[in-house]
Amino acid sequence: MRILGVKVVDRTPTGDGGRQRATLLFQTDTGGISLSATAEGADTLPESDLVDQLVRDGLRQLNRLPEHRHGDAPVILAQDIKVEVI
Repeated sequence: MRILGVKVVDRTPTGDGGRQRATLLFQTDTGGISLSATAEGADTLPESDLVDQLVRDGLRQLNRLPEHRHGDAPVILAQDIKVEVI
């Protein structure tokens, strides 16, 4: 699966020590996938670092899916990937 873009939507604080949750919409070469991701340090991190943490958590989750976990269908990021915060 090749990730072409990511939209970060519905960001909300979870209320427990600076953690933030968001829905990530991954645009792929075969369609799209949405999932919930979390990031730590929302109170202290710069915006770009917080978004980066959310995207990394989403990629971690994608790589744990059975079809990707064993390397049969690796998750690949496009070189010109676009991350949008909505």
